[in-house]
Amino acid sequence: MIIKAYGLNWDPKLIYGYKGLVARKCFKGDVRNKDKHFEIDFWKTRGIYTLFRNFEIVYVGKVTDMNLGDRIRNHFNNIGDHWDTFSFFSFTKVNFATRNVSTVTDSFHSNRSTVIKTLEAILINTAEPYLNKQEARFPDAFRAIQYDYTNDKSITDIYKKLEKIEKKLFPSKRKNK
Repeated sequence: MIIKAYGLNWDPKLIYGYKGLVARKCFKGDVRNKDKHFEIDFWKTRGIYTLFRNFEIVYVGKVTDMNLGDRIRNHFNNIGDHWDTFSFFSFTKVNFATRNVSTVTDSFHSNRSTVIKTLEAILINTAEPYLNKQEARFPDAFRAIQYDYTNDKSITDIYKKLEKIEKKLFPSKRKNK
């Protein structure tokens, strides 16, 4: 698949800061891979992104020569009053060992069907048409859930707690009594 990772409806204030909040200058998100959670920094990713205001698309852009983090920061500093969330679709591979993304987008060859499915998934995930009943998926791509540094608990902590509850409610091996 063309898309290697993606993040939907991220809040730029959690990255660049706002009144009373220190900017982190990182694009860290929780990525799940083989039932493990990894904190991955997407600052250096390359790909395409959309800016939203009240869940309505106001801008679509691409990142080919600079980092996504720098590009979104430019928008935040210059036109930040005109948008409140963004989504990104990364063409760069996630490196779980270094917990970031590759700085270079590998060249790829894809067939027509894969390109069509990818474009459809991007459009569905950004435009969210009401007749499409479910979120489109990117096979083999990792979804990144934004960390909220303003709270004591990270999304990973919440996921871990939910997984424990799920295991209690739905044990994989039931004991016969």
